[in-house]
Amino acid sequence: MDDIFNSLDSDIEKEDSNKFNFKICIVNKKTVYIVAGGIILLILIIIIISILVSNGSKNKDTSDQSDKQIELNCEEGENHLCKKCDGNKCVSCNDKYNLINEVCEPTFDIKSIYNSASNYEKIILFNEAYNEYIAEMEIDGQKVTPTNNYVFPYAGNHTIYLSIKTEKLNSFFKMFYQIDRLTSILFTKILDTKNIISMERMFVHCNSLTSIDMSHFNIENVKNLDYFLYSSINLVSLKLPKSKAPNLVKANHIFEECKKLNFIDFTNFKLDSKNLTEFHGAFQSCSQLEYLNLTNFNLQEVTDMDELFSDCHSLKSIDFPDIKINKLKTMNKIFFGCNSLKSLNLSNFNTENVVEMKYTFYSCSSLESINVSNFNTQNVQNINSLFYGCSSLTSLDLSSFNTDKVLQLKKMCGKCIHLSYIDISSFRSKAESYFEIFTDLPSEGTIKINRNIYEKIQQYIPANWVKKYVD
Repeated sequence: MDDIFNSLDSDIEKEDSNKFNFKICIVNKKTVYIVAGGIILLILIIIIISILVSNGSKNKDTSDQSDKQIELNCEEGENHLCKKCDGNKCVSCNDKYNLINEVCEPTFDIKSIYNSASNYEKIILFNEAYNEYIAEMEIDGQKVTPTNNYVFPYAGNHTIYLSIKTEKLNSFFKMFYQIDRLTSILFTKILDTKNIISMERMFVHCNSLTSIDMSHFNIENVKNLDYFLYSSINLVSLKLPKSKAPNLVKANHIFEECKKLNFIDFTNFKLDSKNLTEFHGAFQSCSQLEYLNLTNFNLQEVTDMDELFSDCHSLKSIDFPDIKINKLKTMNKIFFGCNSLKSLNLSNFNTENVVEMKYTFYSCSSLESINVSNFNTQNVQNINSLFYGCSSLTSLDLSSFNTDKVLQLKKMCGKCIHLSYIDISSFRSKAESYFEIFTDLPSEGTIKINRNIYEKIQQYIPANWVKKYVD
């Protein structure tokens, strides 16, 4: 480097050469250092980029290898579970295996997971009434003698496979009743349920059950689904049968107290039975359900819908079927405690045979408006607390109500704190008591009413309200 600077010095000829040359040398030394530093920095950048590119290439190769490895995870042939692969997916299984959710499962009718709390715990796997119908049984990969009582050698999850002699069965009544350590259950398409007429209380109080897959169930001959999943309080995943249910008669409390279900898919589950008459409390206390689409349901012959959505606190929307609901006799507590509902379309409700409507909309505190002009109340005898606690309602038109047979109407509109317009001009009830028919009304408002009825309830109407009398 010094030789370069010396060469530069010899080319400069000036009078004050020493001073001048010294300055030139300094300037050129700085320049060369800067240039040299830049070159070194550039080389370092090139090296770093090369390393990054190399690593990227390695990562891609690794990724490609990983993809190939994933593809190879599906192995087909006589020595494997899978008979035929399509990429990394199995599309058919070898003998003694069923393809379920792209997995080859042993050819048993039922697969369930049971969680034992401690070593050598003696447990009950299913209702003892079904002992004689168990053909084969396998637990944790080992074939065992079919039995209802079993001692698990270690705590934790255990896989249970069962084959059932369904040709001799016509009922699954209480099959897994109160088996509170059952965490999941899957029924294969091999399970023949065409002769089953009752699944009443099949999973009652299965408190640890988190998922059920019944998508392959045939329920075409089932007549009774009462309390089917009652109080399966931890159930979060549910695959319902894809078949129709043309013979169903009873579905009372079918999903009651399934408190963690926030959605039920009825797309392929068609309760289209013309024989269905009982639907009492079907969704009662399903406190996390937000939306229900019941358009696949045939409810035209249903007589009892009491407590149908009672205490469904999160329910915001309900789609009812287009078919008229013609045979209703009782509508007690249908929407009791549905405090997230803001509106309701009840245009398909034919109420001409209804005798009781007590607590129907009790505590629907978010309900802002309701149209009941199509309600035929000619046979109704009890409308106690019908709209009690509907604190968001501002107007209520009941001018279409025929109250000739009504004997009970206590607290009909109690705690309706924002209700400022009421039309009960058609009321002619002969009830002896109108006790607290209205409570906590705002200080000002308007009421249309028969003069004789007003004399019976005037103590419950604020003094400043405008009275429009109808004779």
